[in-house]
Amino acid sequence: MNLIQYEHIKELISLQREHCVSIYIPTTYVAVDYTKNSSRLKNMLNRADEMLEAQGVRKSGRDELLETGWAHLKNIFFQQRQKLGLAMFLSDGFARSLKLPVECEETVIVSGHFYLKPLLKLVSGNGRYFLLAVSKHEVKLYQGSRFTLAELNPEKMPRGMNEALRIDKPESGFQYHSAASGGPAGKMPVIYHGQGYGSGNDRTQEKKNLLRFFRRIDRALNDWITSKKIPLVLAAVDYLHPLYTEANTYPSMLKEGIDGNPAHMQRQELMQRAWDIVGPVFRQTEELLLDEFDELKHTERTSYDIRDILRAAFEGRVQRLGVVDGIHEWGVVQPDTNHIEIHAQQQAGDVDLYDEAMLQSLRQSADVLLLDKGRMPDGAGAVAVYRY
Repeated sequence: MNLIQYEHIKELISLQREHCVSIYIPTTYVAVDYTKNSSRLKNMLNRADEMLEAQGVRKSGRDELLETGWAHLKNIFFQQRQKLGLAMFLSDGFARSLKLPVECEETVIVSGHFYLKPLLKLVSGNGRYFLLAVSKHEVKLYQGSRFTLAELNPEKMPRGMNEALRIDKPESGFQYHSAASGGPAGKMPVIYHGQGYGSGNDRTQEKKNLLRFFRRIDRALNDWITSKKIPLVLAAVDYLHPLYTEANTYPSMLKEGIDGNPAHMQRQELMQRAWDIVGPVFRQTEELLLDEFDELKHTERTSYDIRDILRAAFEGRVQRLGVVDGIHEWGVVQPDTNHIEIHAQQQAGDVDLYDEAMLQSLRQSADVLLLDKGRMPDGAGAVAVYRY
């Protein structure tokens, strides 16, 4: 079982089958009383079985779909090592369980795709960023949100300055190596020597090699990250920040960074300090959506009607979408006929229309945000700005 990462969301968004079971439960951590986890999961699996039966799935098919979930009930290790919530996704030939760093409501939904709105609040457009932690001896890239920080492993990313300078073509007449001993705190000191290179040039030469090191990091970063709109926060000792900025070509790196050696910081501290920087940036993204909606609200480029938003999402016209966190609107969507039916209560085969709008918009590369209800105009559940 995994901690949630954006790659999981993309995988789940892309999967559409006849029967997709989505289960969310709040959980108790470790030995406090993990039997509650078993009881909640058992109840949700029983409800999923009933929903599948109501949709005409035979018992053998239901047992096969829910097999992984029932197996987890017998796994004490699985039950004990939870965080605040659990999400489980089951379908024909597919099973995924994710630990959630926030509490969630007990929910079970069976439809043609997975129900993902509770996950989107963790990695939505107003919450995802990259954190680059750099020192001379270590380079780490993380993907973060308000509640998560997961380490990534980009191809071609140098692990440290030694590796970067060995791979890079050396400058003419210049050699680089590490001494076997004598560095502070047991670390190997860097030694430079070459033609016409005296001690008075040490600082200039070190700057050149740091820039070479940082340019290798920058190339690896840009080759690996496809969406250049996601903010990047740099964590490094203070004198490295201006040098990395000089080498940087990633367009969304923030001017403000984290000062200090990231190797000496716990991941929780890195996550909190990064959020202190990116949080205000994301609030500006929310303001952009709401200001644009207000400016265009008397034109055909905006809507807060979920039926209209859904049709636009299926047509790929949604540019920005804001949805109130924690609300539902149940119904049926038939994209081929443009028929959308809203139900007062959830019925068998229903989908959450807000979740459907978010998923379809994300598939079309729209900016999707989850907003507090108090920020929405006219008490709307969703607002959209269209491309045309």
